[in-house]
Parts: sequence; structure tokens; C-alpha cells
Amino acid sequence: SDLDGTITSVTATQVIITNSDGTLTYLIGSGFVESPAGSLSAGTITQMQRRDSTGATTLETISGISYAATTFSTHLNNDADYVNIFLDNFGGDDTITANPSSAIELRGYAGADTITASGSTQIVYGGDGGDTIVSRNSNQAIDAGADDDTVRLANNYSNSVLDGGAGT
Repeated sequence: SDLDGTITSVTATQVIITNSDGTLTYLIGSGFVESPAGSLSAGTITQMQRRDSTGATTLETISGISYAATTFSTHLNNDADYVNIFLDNFGGDDTITANPSSAIELRGYAGADTITASGSTQIVYGGDGGDTIVSRNSNQAIDAGADDDTVRLANNYSNSVLDGGAGT
């Protein structure tokens, strides 16, 4: 994903980032401090949200995390996209459930993930690890990734493409 962003607002409990696609990323947590250079010099992120360009509609939420704001800021300033931030947070065994109203990609990264994709989800990547992927709609591309995975096609799965990966 080529999404990148710029910090536009910082309070002690919330950081707003304007993304290159016009959406907004909200970091919610505590102890946020902005350095004179415009990066985050302190704080802990406990939730991340991606919202529409007005901030009124939440498109995605990641909760239940404890992530150093300084690490996030380093990736934001030095990486071309948010991939390393996601690798830091989703490198273990994760449960991801999505029912979006517009097309998105879901990525499990490493670990034995459980991914349930409904709604307009278009592409699901399991990543490394023994994943369980449940697809609840048609027109999906599923790449289970390496290792032994379980893929369940529920409901209408017409026009779906399945790549079982290197495992069994």
C-alpha cells in the first residue's frame, strides 16, 4: 500500500494525520508530545482509526494495541508507507474481522491469524503462519500465504480466486 501521511494536529490524547489519499488517520492514546521538528517525541498509541476526509466517518479501527508513538513517528518519517507500522502490530497471532462498505485489502502478516472477510473486501492475504480465512462474499482474491492454512468459503463465492500458498 502506498499510503503515507503528515501529522497535522497533536493533543495529549489524539494525533491527526492527513494521508496522501485525503483520508485522515487518528491516533488515540496518552502522553502525545510533538517535537519542534513536527514528529512525535512521546506517547503511547492504544487505538488507530482511518476516517474519511472530513473526519466524520470511521472507515477502519485498530484497537487493543500499545504502541510507542515515537516508533510510529519514525516509520512515518522514514518509510514510504505504513507497512512497517502494520508489521510491528500484526506480527503475531491476530484476529481480523472486516465488513467494509467499500473495497479494501486485509493482510494478516506473520502468525497464525484468523481473518473473516465480508462486505466489499476484495483481497485477503494470510501471510506466513497457519492461518484460518473465512470468506463470506463473492469476487474475492484470497492468498493464504506460506504454511498450512484453512480457507472456508461461506455463502456465495462465485468469481473468487484462491491461492493456497506454499503449505498444505
